[in-house]
Amino acid sequence: MMATLLILRGRIRHYFEKHYTIIRGILKGLVVLVVLMLLTGKFPDGFFSNYRWVFPVVAVACGFLPDAIGILSIVAIVGIEVWQISAVQAVTLLMMIAIFFLLFGRKAKDQWYMLISVPTLSALQMGFSVPVVSALFAGPSLIPALVMGLVVRFSLDAVSEYTATAQRIAGDSNMFAPLQYLINYIISNRLLWVALLVYIITFTVVYLLRRANFKYSPQIAILVGTVVLYTLEMVSNIIWELELNLILTSVLVLVTMGIAYLFQFMHISLDYHGIRKLQFEDDEYYYYVSAVPKYNVAVGDKIVTKILPEDVAEVTAELREEVEKALAEERGIKIEDKKEEKKKVEEKKPEEKKPEKKPEEKKPEEKKPEEKKPEKKPEEKKPEEKNPEEKKEEEKAEEKETEDKKIDEKADEKREEKPEEVKEETKTEIEETSESTESSEKTENEEKPQVPRNKSRKKNRGRKR
Repeated sequence: MMATLLILRGRIRHYFEKHYTIIRGILKGLVVLVVLMLLTGKFPDGFFSNYRWVFPVVAVACGFLPDAIGILSIVAIVGIEVWQISAVQAVTLLMMIAIFFLLFGRKAKDQWYMLISVPTLSALQMGFSVPVVSALFAGPSLIPALVMGLVVRFSLDAVSEYTATAQRIAGDSNMFAPLQYLINYIISNRLLWVALLVYIITFTVVYLLRRANFKYSPQIAILVGTVVLYTLEMVSNIIWELELNLILTSVLVLVTMGIAYLFQFMHISLDYHGIRKLQFEDDEYYYYVSAVPKYNVAVGDKIVTKILPEDVAEVTAELREEVEKALAEERGIKIEDKKEEKKKVEEKKPEEKKPEKKPEEKKPEEKKPEEKKPEKKPEEKKPEEKNPEEKKEEEKAEEKETEDKKIDEKADEKREEKPEEVKEETKTEIEETSESTESSEKTENEEKPQVPRNKSRKKNRGRKR
């Protein structure tokens, strides 16, 4: 049910936006015509009683003109009707409206709508719906307009009653008699003061409950507001003996409740432009959420295509082509020209790279073995390996020197402790060293038969030294 209502609302809204100027002009013209007929109907002997054709002309003109012109035309026509009865009453009524305009009406158009709706709906016996419905969508700033609308309503009632009284005849001699009658009627009329009290209290109750942070606050506000309105009307009827029709008031209260629920459902439940405050709870926490709308409600006429996993690759390729086309059209370049340029670039790249890569790769491969061969030649190392005997001799001489040094150091240490034992040990060590040298020399002489004797003698002398 809710989905069908959303789709219906979306279609109506789409049609209204498409033909906005025509539909709004027609509706505004009808509203102006109904308001003029209801407000001037209180004056059967007025100026426009013989010129009713003026109302449709004014309504058609106001339908396609700004709202301010429509409001001013309604005020002017009602003022002319009152002027036909009493000029003083017309001037006082227009002065009150001018003071209200200077104080409040300059800031918001809603003030003017409230000012006109109160006397218009009161003529249809639907004045109770004004405070309940207006409190659902507006704030306390409309209370002055609500008060002024009630004053205008009872002022028009006073003018209509003044035409039927005998004081009108006597008032011709007294210029301010109509004004005195109007003031006395407003002050002494208990219905006016009861209506002011009931409307203001009902408006504030509905507004406060509607702004509260709990579930179904607008619906509860409508219910409580209508109950408060009905109880106040009944209590005032008992206290001041207003002689109200209980059956009629009960029916009117129920009708106002139904109208308020209809407006609330069509405007709030189906309007997702405003921020919604929610609260709920679980076993551990309380949750307070403010839901901010992101998108408008979609219309049901839109076609939805289901994409299977097999078709994803094809769809992505098509999307890429479409994106490339759009970008190419924006930049003023055709896709075919781009493809030709890419082919030319791809053809040029291999032609330029082939001659560069081949010589660079072959040259180092040919040069590398030529450079490494001379480094690995064993020709330079051969002379070092030809005289291994000299190397051995030098190493042995170094070892003997180090051994002699160690022996001398040990002998010195022992002499300090036991000089007699040291001498014997040194003698034995010297004899052992001499024997080892002789044995080593014999082995060397056997290994070197070709070396001349002079060279061997020189070497032995160097060793003894």
